[in-house]
Amino acid sequence: MNHDQVREILGPYLEGELAPAQQLVVERHLTSCPACTTEYRELRATVALLRSLPEPEVPAGFSERVLDRAREQAAGAGLSSWLRSLWEGPWVAALAAGTAGLLVWAAWSDLRDYIVPNKISIAVAALYPAHIAATGAIELVPGALAASAAVFAAGFALFAFRIAGGGDVKLMTAAALWAGPAQIFEFLFMTALGGGLLAAFLAARAWRHSADAQPDGTLALRVGAIRDTKVPYGAAIALGGLYIAAGVPA
Repeated sequence: MNHDQVREILGPYLEGELAPAQQLVVERHLTSCPACTTEYRELRATVALLRSLPEPEVPAGFSERVLDRAREQAAGAGLSSWLRSLWEGPWVAALAAGTAGLLVWAAWSDLRDYIVPNKISIAVAALYPAHIAATGAIELVPGALAASAAVFAAGFALFAFRIAGGGDVKLMTAAALWAGPAQIFEFLFMTALGGGLLAAFLAARAWRHSADAQPDGTLALRVGAIRDTKVPYGAAIALGGLYIAAGVPA
């Protein structure tokens, strides 16, 4: 055995807990190693000093008082948890349902009129602080704000290049609060998936309508019809938001 191995078992050696073969190995090592011998003597002196100290007396009834106090705290914690669950569960579920309803409204409005009203985006964003208040998960706020800010920056760039509308950017920024950094990529993936499927459907419909209206039309005419088709991306953003809202624990 080397020094480190012997030092690790000096305690069991002192207490006589080693097997006879190990005990003999340690004894032989101590006869030839001054450093380990010194450490062993210090350990033995420390243990002897601790054993010489008087054993403290436990006051009468101490154990019963500790157990009674623990039972009281456990009962109080159980009651408070139960009351908190009565408060949190319905409110969290109601807030998630309210957010889902707003997102469905936004999708319907964009599909029908190509407009996402500002009041919907404001309401979606306003319900998030209420959700935090109901759950007490204040630690999620910084990450949610960071995710929302990043989405707004990206959305502003899309708006500047006329790829996304202002209402789309506002709704996406509000929904990103609910996603937070933990689910932001899931939110963006679902939004992109929904937008891609919606764009493909509308492109196919525009191509068919162009072909029906002008059977002898050129390929450029068909492509132009697709290019002029508006895509209500607010509906895709709502899909991503609904995916997140569906995962909010009740």
